[in-house]
Amino acid sequence: MATIDILIVVDGSQLAAQATDGALLAGSADSPTPIGIYGTSGIYIMMITPFGTIVDNSGDQPELHVNAERGGTIRWAITTIDNNRSQTAYLYNGFANKSVIDISFYSCKAVKTYLATGNPPAKKPTKFLNHVSTVLKYTELPTAALEDGIFFTLVDNKNGQTIGYFTWSPVVYLDYLQPGNDKPTGEPKGKK
Repeated sequence: MATIDILIVVDGSQLAAQATDGALLAGSADSPTPIGIYGTSGIYIMMITPFGTIVDNSGDQPELHVNAERGGTIRWAITTIDNNRSQTAYLYNGFANKSVIDISFYSCKAVKTYLATGNPPAKKPTKFLNHVSTVLKYTELPTAALEDGIFFTLVDNKNGQTIGYFTWSPVVYLDYLQPGNDKPTGEPKGKK
């Protein structure tokens, strides 16, 4: 069974600016502020995965088609466009019916990262520790379309204060693969 990584990328700086100047409410953990599509909110947010394609990112809801195996695992993660440098985003809940994200599978682990230092970059990379948070969910689901909200927190890295609690509602289609076949059971139903 494959692990499918889906990364959510959000413009943390723009989201923080709108929450600070009152254009968006900061929300609360129990009542997060919904973020619409870029055309209506001005907040750039999207999903990427090597296991699928974005079919339409300009309609009422972003769509992602994922080639999945039944019984496999989706591993969700979120980051900001500047790689959590100014603000940190992390998932704290998601998909009200728990069909996609079960927060009991939340994980925050220290992992080794090797990066070049200096300018110009050193030829031999230096080891650093990085913390990565993810949420897992098995893909044995009753439906192939997941349409509830992902809940996440945005934190200011200057002072550790919570900027706000937000929710985003993409549509994720699980195109299940046939056993022994790398083709989905149905073609993506993209908008024409």
